[in-house]
This record gives sequence, structure tokens and C-alpha cells, in this order.
Amino acid sequence: MITEEYTPTHRLDESRMEERRGKRRFPIHQEARFRLPYGGSRVESGEARTINISSSGVLIAGPTELTAAVPIELSIDWPALLNDVCPLKLWVSGTVVRSSPQGTVIAIERWEFRTRSRAFQQPIPAVA
Repeated sequence: MITEEYTPTHRLDESRMEERRGKRRFPIHQEARFRLPYGGSRVESGEARTINISSSGVLIAGPTELTAAVPIELSIDWPALLNDVCPLKLWVSGTVVRSSPQGTVIAIERWEFRTRSRAFQQPIPAVA
């Protein structure tokens, strides 16, 4: 039995809503590059931007929709520096879960932090 009347302007009480996701998502908006390795030497690649990240998945926005169930690798510019000096990137390997014009969901299977190339690093001061 419905006790509240539904109208187009009816709003849900968000305090009563239950979060159905198992992992907390963090709004991290960073540049990312992706690769879709299809085997052999054939690889598709492109650029995207992260929308949010959890320990089990990443939501990205990009110029194209990606095919579901294909393996993907992401390289995400990380907002923190290693030892306040060295830029980092988060490398993620996973599978495309679904994709739409609003974004692409990727299930994370493996991840690791890597340092970015020396071209992006600040010079280390010489010791006299």
C-alpha cells in the first residue's frame, strides 16, 4: 500500500535512501588515457576524464562509448605527489562493464601507482 501520493514534483527523502553500492565512490576528476588491447598488435587508445573512483571501479567520460565486456587499461594522472616532488599516475587494468553517452564504468581487476616520466618531474636541487 502506498502511503504517499506521487506527483512529478515529489522528492525522495534522501536520508531514508539506502546506498546500494558496496564501495564508497570518491569524486576524483583527473585526465586519463585508455588502451583497449585486442590481442596481437592491434590496440585502440584514447583520452578520457575520471568522474569518480572506488576501490572496485572507475567511472570515466570520454569522446566515445566503449564496448562492454572488453579488457581495458587506464593511466590516470594522480592529484598527489610522491614525497611532495614526484608526479604519480594510477595504472588500472580491468573490464568495461557498460558505456553510455554519460560515461563508461570500468570494473577494476588490478591497479598500481607508478611515477610519471621524468619530463614531468621537478628537478632535484643540487647538494653543495
